[in-house]
Amino acid sequence: MGKRSSGAFTQMLRRQGMADAQVAQQRVAEIADQQSQAAGLSLPTEQLREAVPQAMPVQPSTPVGELDPRFADYQGSSPENLQRADLTPLTEMQPSEEAMGEVQRQSIPKLGPVGIEPETRGMLSPEESGAALVEQLEDEGVVRPGTFNEETAAQFGRFVDERLIRDYAEGDSKAEDSGRLLLSNALEAGAKSFQVSAGNMNLFGQQIELDTAPKLEDSITDPHGFLKRYAGTFSYAIKGEDKLNMLEEPANPNSEIRPEMGRAAILATILEVGNRLDAQAKETDKEESQRRFDGALDRINIGKAIGQRIERLLYPTEMDNPADVFKGETSQFGYKYRLTPEEQSVLGQSIIQGFAHSPAFDWLIPYTIKDIDGKTKSTFRTTREGEIKLNQIRRQARLALGFKDHDRPVSLVQTSQGRLRGEGAYTQKELTAAVAPNKVTDNAKAAIKALGSVAHTTSPHKVLLARGMFNRAIADGNSVFGKFAKQSSTYTDKKYKEILRNYEAQAKQDRNFTPESTGYQTFEEAAMAEAVRITEDHMRIRNQTVEDAIARMGASFFYGYTAINNSERLMITQTELNYQADKVARFVVDGALPVSFKKGGNSKGEKGFFQILARSLVEGADRMPLNKQLDELLNELPKFKRYGAEVLAYTRQNEGRLKTAKETNLADLPPLQLSEGLEGFLEGMGKDEFYFALDALHELARYEQAENGATFKTRVKAEIDGNSNGATIQAMQMGVDNILQKGGVLYAEATEIESDIRDDVFSYLTTEEELVKEPELASVFNTMLGIPGKVKEFLKIPIMTSIYGKEPAFHRDTAKKFYDDNSQLFEDVFLDPDENKNRELIIEKLRERLEFALTNGLGGALEHAIMAKRIGRIFNIHDQHL
Repeated sequence: MGKRSSGAFTQMLRRQGMADAQVAQQRVAEIADQQSQAAGLSLPTEQLREAVPQAMPVQPSTPVGELDPRFADYQGSSPENLQRADLTPLTEMQPSEEAMGEVQRQSIPKLGPVGIEPETRGMLSPEESGAALVEQLEDEGVVRPGTFNEETAAQFGRFVDERLIRDYAEGDSKAEDSGRLLLSNALEAGAKSFQVSAGNMNLFGQQIELDTAPKLEDSITDPHGFLKRYAGTFSYAIKGEDKLNMLEEPANPNSEIRPEMGRAAILATILEVGNRLDAQAKETDKEESQRRFDGALDRINIGKAIGQRIERLLYPTEMDNPADVFKGETSQFGYKYRLTPEEQSVLGQSIIQGFAHSPAFDWLIPYTIKDIDGKTKSTFRTTREGEIKLNQIRRQARLALGFKDHDRPVSLVQTSQGRLRGEGAYTQKELTAAVAPNKVTDNAKAAIKALGSVAHTTSPHKVLLARGMFNRAIADGNSVFGKFAKQSSTYTDKKYKEILRNYEAQAKQDRNFTPESTGYQTFEEAAMAEAVRITEDHMRIRNQTVEDAIARMGASFFYGYTAINNSERLMITQTELNYQADKVARFVVDGALPVSFKKGGNSKGEKGFFQILARSLVEGADRMPLNKQLDELLNELPKFKRYGAEVLAYTRQNEGRLKTAKETNLADLPPLQLSEGLEGFLEGMGKDEFYFALDALHELARYEQAENGATFKTRVKAEIDGNSNGATIQAMQMGVDNILQKGGVLYAEATEIESDIRDDVFSYLTTEEELVKEPELASVFNTMLGIPGKVKEFLKIPIMTSIYGKEPAFHRDTAKKFYDDNSQLFEDVFLDPDENKNRELIIEKLRERLEFALTNGLGGALEHAIMAKRIGRIFNIHDQHL
């Protein structure tokens, strides 16, 4: 059984499906046996139909002259050939012979017992590889709860409700009585109150008269206007045989809509609104300029997503040949929709508008807003109850179905040219959007094939360390692990002040924005609640990655890749354990095949092992030549051995817990408590590098315990990140010597690489005469020079984004974030007696310094960026349909 298909309710459905299939087969066999002699070679058709329900053609029950007038010109299939949609919640996975043969020829490492020592057992046999393919299709398999019949829908609703009440409503006597908490009530309401006829709509109990169609401008401002204006498109999207085909009697356009449509609409709305609330919550910790989901509840924004979700809750992707039966294997990137983008948008916008006005739900409030140009748009805000309930129901429903927040899981078999083999490909792209024409180059295809054949796994000892450090962070938010996991009181207080400042500023601009509108009595209460929620979300996301890693222990898996337009840059396509996007995943994921060498043999493998240790443990190794890194490692080796023994002692002590890890998720693993010296060392390594240092110490300790001449196996790795790659590449094209020297392309002596581009740019903040005359921030900059990583923190994003086209004058967001993250550096800077004005003036001074340093420090590379941006605009304008 696949990981994502392991939701408790999904498992129950699969068991029921297998039992029903066996019963049905037995019934068919019995009938065939009883009739075989009397009927000769012919089968008893009528009895088979009664024993095994089938979709039969339905004759119209309403005279043609009385049909919905909007369908008068419809030239679809003849009535006798129209069939009721055959909806199934689960796909029986049957990979093609071609795919099975391809996978059985792949080399997939077979891992040994789960433990601290990395063990392998050769490669999977052809039979085992074939089983892995079926499991992968199940892993990617999408449960279609919109197709549940009345009994299964009620069963699903009760299943989720029990967990909602258990997890969220203990002690709340009103939770069950009110009915608003329960998914079962929502599904029932959707099934019984979703109808569209010639005269009106009934969307979740909200009656909409369709006698008159409003003007376009009315349809934007009038909440019901949109529904009336697009009633024809809305109705056809639901009723059309080649669309969703949701009529009880397909030959009669005026027949009732199937209850599955209402259930799918309710569930799609809950999931999509919940997804957007979750996405907005994750971005609260980001600068405004980096947020992508602030407008996620705008009707146009969310409408298409709901329309797409409804179709995917009802059907698998449409096959190239509509007569083919979907068996779990996809043949292309993306989902092949029956609805057009316009139909998806109209369908989804209509449904969320009806949902927001429905008397059955009080979770969304519709309203209209005007932008600075006076244009009006319709959007929604959640009520306090709605925000809580929608997130709760979404989370529990996804857990029950086994979604686990990953629509693209890692693959147990090698992908097909980077594409996932099952329904995980629905949301996957072959390459990112760019100016047409665009295609994956031959070089990119070769790279995708090569990278896609590299097997990965999660290392058990790192899983123990990750869970231990996060349990420590929960127990002691001010520990080093608490600080790195953003659980410290300092972090929460910083977020509280930032949010409160934003709330108060918004209240000055919007009279309707009051503490009560946030669900609290004061802005202080609201800000603290939001700060605590952000802190808790940081831990939830980290723990989810650990749980994913636990589930994947003991098995190999592979990644797919998406090409970034024509650049031949690749990014991992999976949303599960994506180590490019997730630092915790970067820690726990390793190559499946460990490196092995004889201890003391001075082999290439052993030399490489010590090079990895040096890169991960020596402070400032990223700016040292290799021989200097190794010298520093040897100088500090006694200390590192002592630290490593502490780390290894923890994993040895808890190794036995790995046997039941997949059942317990190691939730109650003892917190990782280390010596003061070791925790200080890890803190000095920084919030990103400490992961690799911790692993290096662990593997060094294992190496020390091995006997000379023994075979030693390890998956230890180091991170070697680029140093301002974009600036160096563009300096190469423009011939900027100072950047090429700092970027490591040109240097006379090895010591030249001990400083980098950031240092060069930063020097303009402290040495230029123009800036020395205004010394307000001079002491701050001098202090930053003495704090490891602080210059990098200040200049990394500005240098990178300026190289890719951002104007040097527009880095106020970076200045603001740096000030808020490092306010203690500015405690002695007083530019105004008012605290808020003082903060704004300091941020503006930082922005000015950044502009000057970037303009003078990057020079020719900036000229290249400006030129490239202008050329890009020319191509974008050319690609428009004028």
